[in-house]
Amino acid sequence: IKNVSVVAAALGLIANLAAGSSVQNSSSILGSIARNIIPAIQKHPDNLTIARYGCKALANLCSAPGGTSVQESNTDAIEAIESGLAMDETRSAIYTLRGVEIVIDIMRNHETDLELQAKACQTLASFCIDSDLNKGLALASLEFILDLYKNQVGCSSRESTELRDQVSLLIATLLASPKLIARFNKSDALVDFIKGFITESLVAFSSRERDEVSIALPPVMLNLLAASSTAGDVSFIAEITNMLTNSFLARYQSPQEAESAITMLHVLSSSLDCADFLISSTCHSHPSREQVSALDLTMEAMERYPKLPLLQESACGLLSNLYLLLKGRHRMAGDEVNIEMEVELIARALWQHRSNVGVQEQATLALRNLCCVVAKEIIEIDGIKRALKSCVEESLRAMSHYPNAVTLHENAVGLIWAFAQSNEEAIMFISSMSSGITAITESFLKFPDSDTLQREALGTFAVLSSLDHTHTLIGSSDIISGLNSCMTKYDTEEDIIDMGCAIFAAISSQTFQVKENIISDETCIQRIIGCMMLYPRSSSIQGSACSVLANLAIDNYVKDVISSTGGVNCILRVMDDHEANPDVMEKACQALAHIIGGTPDEILQTNNVCQKVVSAMRVYPDMVQLQEVCMTALWGMSVKDKAYKFEIARCGGICAIIKCMRDHVASMVVQEKGCIALWSLSVSESNQAEIGQEGGIEAIVNGAMAHVKTLQVQLEALGALRSLSMNIDNKSRIIDGDGIRMILAAMWTHYTNSEIQASACSAISNSVVNPITNEVQEMKDDELDAIVSAMRRFPYDMNVQQQACVLLRNYTFNPCNMPALRENPLLLDLLSEASRNHPDACSERANYIVNELFGY
Repeated sequence: IKNVSVVAAALGLIANLAAGSSVQNSSSILGSIARNIIPAIQKHPDNLTIARYGCKALANLCSAPGGTSVQESNTDAIEAIESGLAMDETRSAIYTLRGVEIVIDIMRNHETDLELQAKACQTLASFCIDSDLNKGLALASLEFILDLYKNQVGCSSRESTELRDQVSLLIATLLASPKLIARFNKSDALVDFIKGFITESLVAFSSRERDEVSIALPPVMLNLLAASSTAGDVSFIAEITNMLTNSFLARYQSPQEAESAITMLHVLSSSLDCADFLISSTCHSHPSREQVSALDLTMEAMERYPKLPLLQESACGLLSNLYLLLKGRHRMAGDEVNIEMEVELIARALWQHRSNVGVQEQATLALRNLCCVVAKEIIEIDGIKRALKSCVEESLRAMSHYPNAVTLHENAVGLIWAFAQSNEEAIMFISSMSSGITAITESFLKFPDSDTLQREALGTFAVLSSLDHTHTLIGSSDIISGLNSCMTKYDTEEDIIDMGCAIFAAISSQTFQVKENIISDETCIQRIIGCMMLYPRSSSIQGSACSVLANLAIDNYVKDVISSTGGVNCILRVMDDHEANPDVMEKACQALAHIIGGTPDEILQTNNVCQKVVSAMRVYPDMVQLQEVCMTALWGMSVKDKAYKFEIARCGGICAIIKCMRDHVASMVVQEKGCIALWSLSVSESNQAEIGQEGGIEAIVNGAMAHVKTLQVQLEALGALRSLSMNIDNKSRIIDGDGIRMILAAMWTHYTNSEIQASACSAISNSVVNPITNEVQEMKDDELDAIVSAMRRFPYDMNVQQQACVLLRNYTFNPCNMPALRENPLLLDLLSEASRNHPDACSERANYIVNELFGY
């Protein structure tokens, strides 16, 4: 160890042997050799030969046989491990003996020996294979390496060039460590150096021939620029982007150069938020044109070299990133030719490289992002539309061919989603492909941990759920179970919850079978209500969830489940928190109307539900559908318990209903809901009076006349008038307000409906008799004609015959009516027939009438 010549010769021999291809020693022997080299260098710190050979020996030991470049080290290390040369133990020995600091000390002691400095840098770079060099590298050592680089800038000798290249690679390798990047960013001086270093390196790169440095440096520079704080410097990014674009695109003439150029551009577009600069960058050194955009040359490279999978993959990835960053700036008219060519080239890559999953992933992603940024009218162009349809079909084939490639499935489902959103024809095309929906469903269920795929699948389901013929597929038990699981797993992701609730709202509004599928999964309703609790401020989630609850409330069991799990409280909170949102209020009122029959009285009373519903009607008087569901809710409460009839009146519900009927005479549903609500409320005597005083009878008559052909409106109107006519004042209001004329119109319009005939006779009977004065209104001819017609048409309907006999008997109490009754040629036979057919219901009254009219 003390003999300089022996040590120098031994180190030189080790360096040469380690560089050869015949090294077959075990890792323990190599580790032992490395542990002996460092003490030998330490023993002779001032000896240049020992230092040079020692660095070379360490570099060759840490690299694989046959090459020492950074570019080849990873591959060579793998080959070395496979052949029994475990490099990890060697590096571990160097770290343990503080070999990094020793190499730095050697470099400090021999600053004038440029060849030694270059070899030392090469050694340090070799240590970085496992990214652990920063374990013992002090900031002062970093600054020394940077100074070493600065001192060689501008020097043109061979030694200086070699040293600058090795220092450049070393710095780039060092700065690939996030920990070192963080340390660099703490110093403004170091950040400024990084900027200068990147710029100078790229200038050197663009002017040199393709070699190991030109290959290794650019991607590391891109990673450095993306990771360091310089990424926030917009002007610097713009400068570097233009330099990179021009440098890379100037090299695309050969297949290898084109592949390298496109790959670098892809890295750039992925690593930096500099789309504007990359999109607007032009290459000034193109051989045939003065200025060409990066996008143009990317497409040209794809067209020129269709069989290079890496180029095609990188080009599709580059296009994908550019499309994504163009989002919000739709490409409109004038781009049709370029876009069609882009679609065709991406499609060709998709078809031609079916066996390359990387190409499949990037091509489907590029098409997905293209559909997101291209104006809808461009997608509708026949050539583009046909190509995209073929690509969708091809993406389904790729999903089947690569069932476990989650990234491919993410991108393929994303393409289907984006295309389906472009126009109606695209939606119909996707919906017609049962295999497509099946493939999306399988991916959705197979990759629950991929939030990207879950989002894209939910987006597709949401689009397709707008079509009636897809509900059976999307409403299957498997998809419902998957939706529930997805919303449970990603309950902190508001957009996923939003889409999930929207899908449930769409499919639950359709077939009974789909409703059953949802209800059969007992946790679905709980999940929907849970989402309402998690996102109380989200109007879209609250609206969709209310729609789901309204659609599912098909029986008392479901209503009880919704109430017992907090659904009603959530709906009432929606009405408080989202009163300013008419759409949400409408859906909340609709849900309440459907569920209210199964809601415990305690909840309704504690939360002042009557007041909330009436308030909604007052706030949104012009929203017809909201008015409809609010009146349904009031009716539901009214029939639930007599106490609510008084509560509704106290809150102003009667006035609100009447006003709604007046304001929306043209709405058949409003009139129907209004009539049935007033009918139920009028069971209370006090409410009868208020309805009459507030103009309720006039509203009922006008509504019924406006919809005389609508059977249900007539039934509800007749029922309401029959009930209201029990009040003395209301009798005159019905008669004076064309009520009898309205009743007769209903009888003649619906002369084939026995229920109308019976209800109409009952309403007239109540209206024409004043029990206080014992007076009966004078009968008109058309009233008698209507009664006779009903009796003739329904001789065996007991209810019709009974109500007709009651009405005729009442008319006999007024002497003025007797002549007309006696003169009717059919009446005697009809009364006799009613008595025979329905003796218990009609005999007594029929006999009384006959006796009064004819004396027998």
